[in-house]
Amino acid sequence: MYDGPFDQLDTRSFPILYVDDEHGNRVVFEEAVEDLFPVHLVSGALEALEFMRRHEVAILVTDQRMPGMTGIELCELARREHPGVKRVLVTAFGSQEAAVEAINRAGVSYFLSKPWSIDVMRVTLRNVAETIHLERRVHALRGVLLDRERAEALAMARAALLHDLANGASAVRMGTAGIHDVLAEISDPMGQARLAEELVYLDEAVEHLAKLHDRTKRLTLRLQSSRSDVRLDHLLNVVMGMFRGQHGSGISLEHHCPEGLTIHADSLDVSRIVMNLVKNAIQAIEPTERPGRVRVDVTANSEYAILTVSDDGPGLPAQIRHRLFQPFSTTRQKSGGTGLGLSICRARTQANDGSIQLLETDEGTTFEVRLPRTG
Repeated sequence: MYDGPFDQLDTRSFPILYVDDEHGNRVVFEEAVEDLFPVHLVSGALEALEFMRRHEVAILVTDQRMPGMTGIELCELARREHPGVKRVLVTAFGSQEAAVEAINRAGVSYFLSKPWSIDVMRVTLRNVAETIHLERRVHALRGVLLDRERAEALAMARAALLHDLANGASAVRMGTAGIHDVLAEISDPMGQARLAEELVYLDEAVEHLAKLHDRTKRLTLRLQSSRSDVRLDHLLNVVMGMFRGQHGSGISLEHHCPEGLTIHADSLDVSRIVMNLVKNAIQAIEPTERPGRVRVDVTANSEYAILTVSDDGPGLPAQIRHRLFQPFSTTRQKSGGTGLGLSICRARTQANDGSIQLLETDEGTTFEVRLPRTG
């Protein structure tokens, strides 16, 4: 079982470095958030940079006005040396120009005005931690899904090749059997001997193909599902996060799932199903060069969680609907499509005792996936 990308937020996993030249501010900050986060305090920018070179830091919180180097300048250097560290600026300025400078130069994600309140600081830092947590989960999930996609593609390609190999061997075997029948009718002893010799080679070749087929068939490439109770709302938050910035700006992505709805399935299988369906929906809209919408909606009955992925794209041609779930069936061959996405969706859905179907709609395309729920 692999639940890594869907683990819950633990704020103790996000060390904070707070930079302020005033001792009193450092004391107040530590008392305000030390029950939530590991806190490290330094009094200046150079000390902060040195600390980050030696220790893990998830969030940098810095005052703007400090001697020697401003908070924006510190965040700018931190952005170059430690791009994964989120930056929060505490400042007394309120001008739009200063805020734009902080965003453009230093990649500052959050601003807090002085004097800040304890409640606002705690909520802000928890929001920052949630952002980092989601990014980490997306990154972890993307790597694992890529490995599974490659393995699934290899397994399907192997199955197709085995099928063709078996058909080829069978055809050759039938042909050699016919030649054996003709051999008995040849009266020329020399021709008969030559033909018989060639048939020996053909029979050996067919036997070799049959053995190769059986040996390859015994190789285990089938992916086994490892099921557990999976919260669909948590899973969708991570999977949909994978598409941020990966599609045209005119395409809106929406998802809705009842809080706490749980299914009994392999979390990675479900992630791959959703990812493939959403990716297909986006790719259906992009060539139209117009604004579009992709929605993922989850409902439930007493037995199943019902997940629908819909888009308002041009829809699917009627002539390809009957072969949608066949391996290597694609409408995007010229643009590099492999035709494995929907066949993988069906295989992984069935592996988790679920079902997938294309729904009839007046607009766009809608797929429905049913997976056993718990409780």
